[in-house]
Amino acid sequence: MMELLQTLRGSGLLANPVYYTALVGGLIVLWYLFKRGASERVIWTAAIALSVLIAAFVFMFSVPPSPFQDFTRAYWGAGRGVHSGWEGLSQHYGREVFGFVNLPILAYLFAPFALLDPQPAAYVFTALGFAAMLYVWWKICALYAFDFRTRIFSLFLVAAFGPLIYSFREANTTHILLLPLVLAVSAMRNGQDLRAGALIAAAALIKPFLLLIGVVAFLRGRFRIAIGGGLVVIGTVLVSLLVFGWEAHVFWYETAIKPYSGAPLPAFNSQSIASLLSRIERGPGAYWEFTVAPLSDVLRFALYAIYAALLAALVWAIKPWTNPRASDRSFEGELMLTLLLSLIVSTLAWTHYFALALLPVAWLWRELKTQQERWALAAAYVLAAPIVFYGVRMGEGDFGPAFYVLGSHVCVAALILYALLIKTRRQLGP
Repeated sequence: MMELLQTLRGSGLLANPVYYTALVGGLIVLWYLFKRGASERVIWTAAIALSVLIAAFVFMFSVPPSPFQDFTRAYWGAGRGVHSGWEGLSQHYGREVFGFVNLPILAYLFAPFALLDPQPAAYVFTALGFAAMLYVWWKICALYAFDFRTRIFSLFLVAAFGPLIYSFREANTTHILLLPLVLAVSAMRNGQDLRAGALIAAAALIKPFLLLIGVVAFLRGRFRIAIGGGLVVIGTVLVSLLVFGWEAHVFWYETAIKPYSGAPLPAFNSQSIASLLSRIERGPGAYWEFTVAPLSDVLRFALYAIYAALLAALVWAIKPWTNPRASDRSFEGELMLTLLLSLIVSTLAWTHYFALALLPVAWLWRELKTQQERWALAAAYVLAAPIVFYGVRMGEGDFGPAFYVLGSHVCVAALILYALLIKTRRQLGP
């Protein structure tokens, strides 16, 4: 039995067929219970049990081999280091992709966890993340008026979503950031744009690619969102400068930001468009490369052309020349578009970043009108959802041209979602 588990762990090519079988089986069980008219208590019990089982399976066979590595290497380490001021914190920068990369002042967020040993601290952090995700799921169901059947199926599908469980296994912050983003949507609906901007900025301080949302908000005339976000970002940066000084921030930029802002990472778990092109250029052997690899001039031009096309599609969808300020419903669609765009155009986009795509998926589920569109959404989920794995055969080129789809399946799924968001936003009108 242990040998079988090790074999499955070593190759997602074996674990993922089991995953897909469990996914389909769970959906069939839930569908059967609804068809037979089972009571809500029975359906909830089955949904929770199936969700726990499939989430545990995905967690068990996802990378990394040892859980909680992002937390113990980066967040906990920075939280411990900051107890000694900049001297202690600086040691946790410059560790390539394995160190702390956030603004220095943010290390204080993790200082309380450093009062515990790494593993107990990781369990506490994971428990907080689990509570946050439960609330996010409940809040999404309320925001988008999911009926009972949709709530049940969405619970199971969220629990089975590979990028989300990967974020949990790494003990990263990505899944927790769904909380401020969902609360920002709720705040916008209540006319609290300043609060919405502040919440988006709080998430963007952890994952800077989300700053693109604030830029689009400003360009679309949602100035209170931009102001609320700007105040949070500027205030945090000023406090960080006051506490640690200018030289510390130059060191932070040089070690944590600059190396990854101009060239992609070709490794298997970076799913940006730039990383996809890097894998195409460098071949299957790049599957294991965790150092940045500048693109050739030809592919760099191709990358910029793709970016231009994606941006042009966004402008075409929102038609700013007809109405410089979108309605609340339309701007919510633009927020979803911008969120997904920020993921795929970021030079470095770890697979767990795409856990944030669950919010646009929920918005699309409510807005899509045709069965064909929902099938396209289902196809995107199927592509994005598998266990995040690494396999020796993938890096050895055994799959020929199929490698470039298999190795970038989440990126391909995100492009499908982006197309659906473009179409849906355009249909909403001004």
